[in-house]
Amino acid sequence: MYKDPKASASTFAFRPKLAKVTSVSRHALTAFWKKEDGSATILTLFILMFMLVMAGLGVDTMRHEMERTHLQATLDASVLAGAGSPTEKTEAQIRGIVEDYFAKNGMSEYLNEIKDEDITSTLNSTKVSATADMQIDTYLMKLSGVDTLDAAAAATAEITIPKLEISLVLDVSGSMQGSKLTAVQSAAKEFVTAILQNSDPGNAVISVVPFSWGVTPNDSIYEALTVNETHDHSTCLRFSSSDFGSTAINPGAAYDQQVYTSWRDELFDGDGGVVTEGSSWAYNRSCFTDPYFRILPYSISESQLHTKIDSLQAAGSTSQHLGMKWGAALLDPAFSSVLSAMQTPQVDVDPATGTTVTSYEVNPSLSNIPAAYSEPDTQKVIVMMGDGKNDISMFFADTSSYRGLDSDLYEVFTTTTEFDYGVSIYDPSVRYYDSWAESYCSNSWFDCYYTDAAVDSHFLFSPTYNDYYNIDDNEFLSAAEFATLTTGLTELRQGVDVIPAAPTDTVVRYRWENAWALMSPRYYGEKTGDWTPHNEYWNNRQTTDVKDTRMDSICDAVKGHNNIVIYTIGFEITAGGHAETQLKQCASGYDAVTGTNFYFPSDKASISETFAAIASNVQNLRLTQ
Repeated sequence: MYKDPKASASTFAFRPKLAKVTSVSRHALTAFWKKEDGSATILTLFILMFMLVMAGLGVDTMRHEMERTHLQATLDASVLAGAGSPTEKTEAQIRGIVEDYFAKNGMSEYLNEIKDEDITSTLNSTKVSATADMQIDTYLMKLSGVDTLDAAAAATAEITIPKLEISLVLDVSGSMQGSKLTAVQSAAKEFVTAILQNSDPGNAVISVVPFSWGVTPNDSIYEALTVNETHDHSTCLRFSSSDFGSTAINPGAAYDQQVYTSWRDELFDGDGGVVTEGSSWAYNRSCFTDPYFRILPYSISESQLHTKIDSLQAAGSTSQHLGMKWGAALLDPAFSSVLSAMQTPQVDVDPATGTTVTSYEVNPSLSNIPAAYSEPDTQKVIVMMGDGKNDISMFFADTSSYRGLDSDLYEVFTTTTEFDYGVSIYDPSVRYYDSWAESYCSNSWFDCYYTDAAVDSHFLFSPTYNDYYNIDDNEFLSAAEFATLTTGLTELRQGVDVIPAAPTDTVVRYRWENAWALMSPRYYGEKTGDWTPHNEYWNNRQTTDVKDTRMDSICDAVKGHNNIVIYTIGFEITAGGHAETQLKQCASGYDAVTGTNFYFPSDKASISETFAAIASNVQNLRLTQ
């Protein structure tokens, strides 16, 4: 046992006995320890193997990404082509488009089955979804035990072309007569053609709203609304100031009927002159009842729209606020029930063939029109053309004593016996119808035959002279004579009693609204000497300022809906004048400093280009939604 001399007495360490190392073995061990030959080769092999593995991973990964990208690109292009196909394509045809893309790229085997639910096609949108996958054989990754890599792709494409709802609001006031109207008609038809031919069938619907002193809704629109009806001569409505704060004309709300009369002509029975004569009853009516002044709603027919535009005639003065009100109402979803009423089938019998014919005022295939303002797939547009500022209109006040029952106009229905013919007892085969034959009726040898005939005459009472003017016979009766004439006759008050279809022995007292439809306040003054109604009608005007204020209100209401765009056209008006200012302010995008992109000044030489520019703008706007 070895004892460490440095240890304490109580501590012992046991160590093995070492062999003695000679100087030769020490040098050999040191040399071996420092020997480096062969170690670089091992390291190089290790690094080479690592690089081969990484290179294999990189090459195969790059190949995988290239093939996956190609697969995804092919799939993207194919579903985009399918979604962009015309809307009349069937789902099977759309599926074929996608499959054809893969076939032409030699990749059909990678496209997965496209199921029915992967394709959705509606009138104005198509949505296509598809998936594809493939396996890629590896090259160098096989060394790591990875023989294949999977690549998958999925894509969905949806293309929606917004529907177009357009109100074409056209000024047909008297100043548009002649070449001006002709130029606008040609340009408006070109606009219609451009819109419809660049839209899939049913994807663009256009309403035509002619306006002058008023706007005349057609019978179907009028009957679908709630109207405080006071006469049966016209369909024009009268709106309050508050009505212009909203785009809607609500079928559930009650609207007043416009009094129908004329302010200048002196003829009776509402049949004075033609519409182009500025001094006639026809020109100066408060509501135009003629078919060419009526609204054409919701048409998708190019020929129907062209026919309507060609039929337009010009008369009266200007009420732009009414044109804009009706143009906006036709775009407002409140009118959806009105559309439904106009899609009710009308069954008639063709008199020539006796066959039953079913027709529709508005194409029954149209639906969701007018669309809700929140509907993202619908673009609403108003195109308004005006050639001058608002002018005055005349009215009877609601509280006027010349409205309501018991006018001064009467119609008397009586039965009279009239000579028919006479015969001589010596030759009964010969009948004598001439008026001279009646003079022989008192002779015993001459027999006369009579027939009963209903006669009706109109009488206008004069409170000034207390007499009655027989309008049909152009003669005056005293109050006593009129009382004698009507003694024993049934008295009816129009608007309270039911008027028989063919009344006999009856005297009917007209309500004022129906009386004014037959005579102007001017005619009444001429015949009765009482000019009070004429003066009231003339002085109770709706002024230019009132109309401008209402125009501003309805334009602001329209622009409050983000998906309605207003284009306005100033047709041959003074630059910087009153009319241009109003039209500029109404247009969308108006800026008091820089002007507006949606107002277009125009004249006869440029009106076609103006409508074409708006049509192009509408199409571009539609594609950017």
